[in-house]
Amino acid sequence: MQKILRINLNNRNIALRRARKELKWQRKGEEKNYEKWQCAANRITSKTVRDERKARREDWMLGPLAPDRDTGKTKGQFGAVDPIYMQRAELPKYLVGGPAVAEESKGEWKGLSREELWEGEGNQGNIVVGDRVCVVNGPDNVKGQIGTVTEVSLEKGEVTIAEVNMADVSLPAYINPEQAAGRKFNSVEIPIPIDDVRLVWKMNTSYGEQDVIVRHLRGGAPHTQPAYGSNTPWHTRYVGGTDQQTEAADTLRAGVEKDTFEYEISIFAPPLPEGVEHEVVPKYSRDRKTHDQEYMRRKIIEDVRSKWYEQRRLTTPTQEARQKKTAQEQRHVIAEAEVWNVVRVEMARSISVH
Repeated sequence: MQKILRINLNNRNIALRRARKELKWQRKGEEKNYEKWQCAANRITSKTVRDERKARREDWMLGPLAPDRDTGKTKGQFGAVDPIYMQRAELPKYLVGGPAVAEESKGEWKGLSREELWEGEGNQGNIVVGDRVCVVNGPDNVKGQIGTVTEVSLEKGEVTIAEVNMADVSLPAYINPEQAAGRKFNSVEIPIPIDDVRLVWKMNTSYGEQDVIVRHLRGGAPHTQPAYGSNTPWHTRYVGGTDQQTEAADTLRAGVEKDTFEYEISIFAPPLPEGVEHEVVPKYSRDRKTHDQEYMRRKIIEDVRSKWYEQRRLTTPTQEARQKKTAQEQRHVIAEAEVWNVVRVEMARSISVH
């Protein structure tokens, strides 16, 4: 009996090793296909950027002699992007699902149930069609825009937002020959990675309803059965920071928001207590409106000295001798004028006596 049990145990272990090996190679194949598609998209992007730089430089160098780029087989598609931006690669299957799927794939298989796979923090499964989201990462012309989700692709890990990230996508002739004859491009929304968006939720505050960007979004129990055709997920979504317990020792918000500083406007009282101004504004900052008297005195001396240095010029020995001679003549004229003034005063006195 022990021999039979040992044989069964060995067979089970062999089957488990074989299954794990097959699963490992299957995941490697999925990762390889994903990387291959990413490399192809990166090559097309790099080629497009190089061609645009080359064309822009040629147009700048040639000026009015620049060639017409909207000609040939791609006439009518100048400036349109490649359709590969709309056909992104699918993520490996073991990464498609709820927030707990990626965590489970990194370690050993935990045997999570369907409900437990969706428990955790993240956008996977917690952002559905109809939600308002804000783009937090991406180009500057897209970042910060808010729109409504029109399509969610968990297999590709991306969402499509209405009238956000719009682009003219070229339409090859083999897609729709009838439409390609009249119009060779179509204005559509380029999908955005689901990790680059955040849910926008209306929150009731003391000032009324306000739109807030949810930083932490979590899914979990209880699980409900949504109505037929509804986009609402069957698990419950939680917004981090909204379920705060108020204790008796907590400070009331009315006391926190109350203005406790009463300032009396006066020309005799400084706006800030003595010593606090240096902490708010640096002592020698240009933004300060008042400075120490000693500092102002030194700055005035420095300004006068700098102006004197700017007015100085290079003088030759002949010019120095001439300047000395002029100064001596001026002193002689001043001394002679003082002597004549004394003589005039004495003559006036003598005349008044007689």
